[in-house]
Amino acid sequence: MPKKRILIVEDSVADAHYWLTLLDDEVEGVHMLNIEATMTLFEADQEFDLVVMDCCVPGGEPNTMGLVRFMRAKEFAGPILANSSISEYIGQLVYAGASHSCNKDEVPEKIKEILGL
Repeated sequence: MPKKRILIVEDSVADAHYWLTLLDDEVEGVHMLNIEATMTLFEADQEFDLVVMDCCVPGGEPNTMGLVRFMRAKEFAGPILANSSISEYIGQLVYAGASHSCNKDEVPEKIKEILGL
């Protein structure tokens, strides 16, 4: 069975690396560090089974709501997992179009749950 392909939009290299290490046998991960690069990639390649979206990329203020809306406008119907260590930020991403949410500590388990792994 082929691995599920996920896009991780996360400015913490350590977090993204940790999640991918935990899921290495089950997913193929593409990690993006900022909004602009993610938009460019997404224009060319939307073949993801799941998008994991940090609320603040980069920085400490929520700024990825427009990226979620952009993905939905490009007709990406797959799951988008909003995550943050601040719950009110997560709500903003869900309002923008994310379909799932969790805090940072729950990301690997939530990925498995969403993808049925």
